[in-house]
Amino acid sequence: MMTPMDNKVRNLIVRHGGTAKVAKKCGKTSQVVSNWIARKSIPTRHWPALRAAGISVEELAEAIKSDEETQVAA
Repeated sequence: MMTPMDNKVRNLIVRHGGTAKVAKKCGKTSQVVSNWIARKSIPTRHWPALRAAGISVEELAEAIKSDEETQVAA
């Protein structure tokens, strides 16, 4: 059973200031960022905006990779 701490995308967003702050930094709506958290995935088409907001490609890749591995292992 997964807990909120198992959501690597959520953890990434929280580390960078939360949904509203990340949304503002990358020019997206809070709803878009909330959808990433709910889906535990950030579409790669949004990665350039997140990179411009100061989130490294390594952090993005790790968040996605970790959640996929967690879901497979469950």
